[in-house]
Amino acid sequence: MTRQIARLSVSDARRSTFEAFREALTALTAAQYGRDAARAESALDEALETAARAAATVRSQNMFPRTLLRRWTAGAAPAESQA
Repeated sequence: MTRQIARLSVSDARRSTFEAFREALTALTAAQYGRDAARAESALDEALETAARAAATVRSQNMFPRTLLRRWTAGAAPAESQA
């Protein structure tokens, strides 16, 4: 996951989603294998919330109308370049 984040530019919108997933996975791993149970519960709640928000972002980016519109607009050349 860290390598994928490093490949993305800072301005890439997907970068923040990847970072949110990485933070959530780090917290979930610490909760699973850590020794501090009291702190792990609050971190686990926050990690689950972060992962749910990131998943909702990914889902909205890949919904049918949005992907279809992206394909239509990506293939369209600007009017100035057609002349």
